[in-house]
Amino acid sequence: MGVGALVRHENKIVLVKRGQKPAKGEWSLPGGLVELGETLVEAIHREVFEECSIYIDLKDQLDTFEFIEKDNENSIKYHYIVLDFWATLKSGRLSAGSDVEDARWFTADEIDQLKCSDAIKMLAQQVLQKHEY
Repeated sequence: MGVGALVRHENKIVLVKRGQKPAKGEWSLPGGLVELGETLVEAIHREVFEECSIYIDLKDQLDTFEFIEKDNENSIKYHYIVLDFWATLKSGRLSAGSDVEDARWFTADEIDQLKCSDAIKMLAQQVLQKHEY
């Protein structure tokens, strides 16, 4: 099981450039796998801090999705169930952690131009348009 966060600050969302598989080199939500015995809330706070060096105020769950990747022989390489949450910046200065290549704040227009999934683009639009800051 994994978690991801759409962290909003003013009119921007933070995205990280993945440093590891799957999706290495692509822009994504900060997040990762839930550790054994860890709650979802603990996991999302830990992952956002590890990848972005920021603290968040967690708001609501936004989405659930599955990521399944198969190899050339049609065997399953990865199968993750990911819960995405929206949050706001509580404190800290954004900087990339050790397992990501970069971390930046983006506007909705900037996100539309990035190499990232359509689902992330849609969720970013949703958070920026519908949720009060």
